[in-house]
Amino acid sequence: MEWLQRLIEDERIEVVYSLLNAWDGSNRATAALLRRGCPVPVVRHYKEHFLDPEEDEQACIERSSGVIFINAASRDYFAGLYRLPARTTCLDADPIPSRYLVGRRRPKLSGARERPHLLIAGSATDDGGRYDYRQLVGELAGLGAHVHLYCYFRRLDRSSGALLDSSEAAAVYRELAEGSSRVQIHAPISPDRFVEAWSAYDAGLLHAAAPDDRFRPLNFPNRYSAYLAAGVPVALRRDEMSALQDHLQALHASVVYDDPADLVRRLPDTAAAAGAYAASQAVTFEATFPCSSTSSNPASLNFFAPSGPDVPELGLAVEHRLREGTERHELHVRPARPGDGSLHQLAGDSLTPERLRYVGVIEDHELPVRSRRERQLGQASPLSLDEEGASMLFLLHLNGALFCPHDEPP
Repeated sequence: MEWLQRLIEDERIEVVYSLLNAWDGSNRATAALLRRGCPVPVVRHYKEHFLDPEEDEQACIERSSGVIFINAASRDYFAGLYRLPARTTCLDADPIPSRYLVGRRRPKLSGARERPHLLIAGSATDDGGRYDYRQLVGELAGLGAHVHLYCYFRRLDRSSGALLDSSEAAAVYRELAEGSSRVQIHAPISPDRFVEAWSAYDAGLLHAAAPDDRFRPLNFPNRYSAYLAAGVPVALRRDEMSALQDHLQALHASVVYDDPADLVRRLPDTAAAAGAYAASQAVTFEATFPCSSTSSNPASLNFFAPSGPDVPELGLAVEHRLREGTERHELHVRPARPGDGSLHQLAGDSLTPERLRYVGVIEDHELPVRSRRERQLGQASPLSLDEEGASMLFLLHLNGALFCPHDEPP
């Protein structure tokens, strides 16, 4: 904490942004900073949480200058437990940049084959948790539906808490596919191929039901916006993900079903497909933050302090951590390179936020923004943001191959 407080003073940091993603342990660190007295505003962001009240969480909520919640249901939950600060807002942290809404839309495969085709993207496991789709896939295939998996097959590493690529999990799903012609495994794709690859499917599936997933009713899994970007409606089992169900029904972009047999009967749903295509623009980064990269902070985040004058107008809100002999004008940022840390390696450099301002968005695979000894995902995610590694990327922007001195405009 002493080091962080010195950093705030030395680097003239104007606001501290702190994101919680259920397992990251940041409640303790943020609460410690707030209890010691932080000289600048602290903005706490709750993307996902365990629904397990405790003292550090209370300190983070009640002592922060502002708090961001994933949706109104999450804010209502916390309001029933703690005294919320005067400034709060609700923000879906996973909008997809409109530059990925490219590619040619394909006709629905169900139109030619008269059987629904369903999509599952993201992580898939075989551990009985919310990413374990084996039972659901088997049921749907047995009912005559085709299921297409664009997944990273992973298992939880208990020592680090990270989901790591697993050849054993991949073999389990390959065996499932070999046993049914209706189950197809595809290689994960980059976001600019979402429309071309996924638009032919009738609906996208989210997390499987899991007994320990208490956050499920409040969750906005980030893959839903990737599905909508491709014009694919989201299939939701009735009342299991109530916050997202309300959100998507308002967009007319969901297929709500009672059981797998009911889902198969409801597909294809032409009205939901049309609604998903219409909603694709509503879930983009640009729709979520309707302002340009040279303007001040978005209105929904108006409790953020404006950037200092020394940040270049097209400049970046991050910089390499200071090293011995480094002058401020020598600080720089760069995109991630193949030699940087992968999922199984330590990140080569640690970056620290200097000023928070609205400057666009970058992707997980484009810039490592990790603290020392955290692990870095070294390949492109199949989603706009990886659900296991969400960070403050929506506040940052990498303007091409930009290299410039910190105190000079590019």
